[in-house]
Amino acid sequence: MYVTMHIFYALAAVLLFSSSSKAETYNYVEAYFDQKIDHFNFLAYGNQTYKQRFLYNDTWWDKGTGPIFFYAGNEGSIEGFWANTGFIFKAAKTFNALVLFAEHVSIKF
Repeated sequence: MYVTMHIFYALAAVLLFSSSSKAETYNYVEAYFDQKIDHFNFLAYGNQTYKQRFLYNDTWWDKGTGPIFFYAGNEGSIEGFWANTGFIFKAAKTFNALVLFAEHVSIKF
């Protein structure tokens, strides 16, 4: 029975995620804010900042009570992660959430 249930769940997952042949695309707004270079080493960098890039979609957001679904970017293209993370948008519709992706930044001095 244990193995049968696992096979059932695996089959259900395959059917769920392969049911649509064309992936949906979701629009975003690109924005920036001044981010501190280093939050811990004020002696070396003081209050120096850089432009932190982020993408967001507030189509389904209930601004008064809706949650914020935040994705901290990896070393890859933020647009690539946005385009390949459909689940978060489906969840945002269900929960009336804001979707926010922050771009990963590696600054060398």
